[in-house]
Amino acid sequence: MSSFSFVFSLALLALVADRAMAQSFNQKVTLYSGTDCKGSFLTFTEQYADDLRKNGWDDFAYSARLTGVWNFYDLINYNGNSNALMEYAFGPNEFCINFNNLRARVTSLRFAGSPNDYRANTLTLYQGTYFQGTEEYIIASVNSIQVQKHSSLIITGQSPWTLFDQENLRGNAICVYPPDNNYTPALIFDLENINVPHDKIRSVARGCIGKKIVRAPVATRGVSSDPSLGQHGSNWL
Repeated sequence: MSSFSFVFSLALLALVADRAMAQSFNQKVTLYSGTDCKGSFLTFTEQYADDLRKNGWDDFAYSARLTGVWNFYDLINYNGNSNALMEYAFGPNEFCINFNNLRARVTSLRFAGSPNDYRANTLTLYQGTYFQGTEEYIIASVNSIQVQKHSSLIITGQSPWTLFDQENLRGNAICVYPPDNNYTPALIFDLENINVPHDKIRSVARGCIGKKIVRAPVATRGVSSDPSLGQHGSNWL
């Protein structure tokens, strides 16, 4: 091999390595004190923040640069049992957003899915609508779920999940597919929008087992107070 070819090969390998390092898939968000991701900032990598008052950032953020699936809340502890304001967003590779209804109101935040790879196949059930309150994070089939009250869910990755109304993967079932094959998450902010009643899921399976199938709509952002985000459907029972 000539010295030129050798040097060219090394340069090409370095370029490929740089591009691979530039593309990160772990869950990361940086809050900014100004719009368009400018001003003072605070970063969370693979971390929840249940109360931004601990960081001196309560009601301070106007925008965020994010990688992965992130939920932002008006109150501490992810709005707890309250039906308060929240915003959710998905963005690959440090996507910048300006907050809408939560501008200068973000008090807690958390990601959905795997901490180190937003593309991983996961299911998260949430106690309240709009991904509020207690959560249950699931990476494989579960014969008996722990969170008995649930009103919304997020699916990451490309695998569908089957929801059952009885334990041990029995009873009425419905398969929920992510919206596409580009790792866009399924952001189901109210289970009734996919004809699943609240608090009725008792077990889940990774993959599609049931005959009833629903594909989640493509959505990468939303706010809890937006009346145009969907209509309630009929129950699956």
